[in-house]
Amino acid sequence: MPIIIKDFTWTQSESKISINLPLKGTKANNVDILNSREYVKVSYPPFLFECWFYEMIDDESSVVVVKNGIISLQFSKAEDSAWPNLFHKDFENKELLKLVREEAIKYAGQKAERLTKEKIDLKEANKKLALKEQMKVK
Repeated sequence: MPIIIKDFTWTQSESKISINLPLKGTKANNVDILNSREYVKVSYPPFLFECWFYEMIDDESSVVVVKNGIISLQFSKAEDSAWPNLFHKDFENKELLKLVREEAIKYAGQKAERLTKEKIDLKEANKKLALKEQMKVK
């Protein structure tokens, strides 16, 4: 059973959220992070941090920095505004949170597939460009 991280800090501006988690002696390469527009999960066994955001974030601009025993997560808000809380207003609704978690896992899988396809497409385009350049030289 995981140990839930409760000794975290968070700050916000109108457009950004920052969450700092203690690494608790874990090496950076043992940290697993999953995030979507509504949810973030940070796992470094036996520790676990989950957050269902109060409002949506822009997950494409997420930044993670691991330094000096701290995991620093930085997210841009989807809409600029001050949040009264980090966690979703229905944080006690376990069924809703389970659904959001499942959607986040599905979304992360689709995002990983899309990024892999984009990487393959870019590699193919670079090969074609290199071949064209070689043909011009000859």
